[in-house]
Amino acid sequence: MKISLIELYHVSVPLAATFWPTWIPGYPQTHNRFTLIRLVTDNGIDGWSAGSAMGKERQSLGDLLGGYLMGADPSGCQRDAATLYPARAGI
Repeated sequence: MKISLIELYHVSVPLAATFWPTWIPGYPQTHNRFTLIRLVTDNGIDGWSAGSAMGKERQSLGDLLGGYLMGADPSGCQRDAATLYPARAGI
């Protein structure tokens, strides 16, 4: 089984009021943004995940993920996490 399709959806939900997160001082948030990711295998099995987004990360995220994940065995999640996040290889 191999990953045969990666779909990315950038979602931006407007907030009722401006939010000032403490983890990025001086950067007001007017939307809740995230990237929704769908992976599909050549067997037709699909899985979903999501990650937070600040702006236009999606423009280059597809090339990054595609290069690492297209054709990969989806049961190797620990290996793929270590490849994408080498500093967190112990997860």
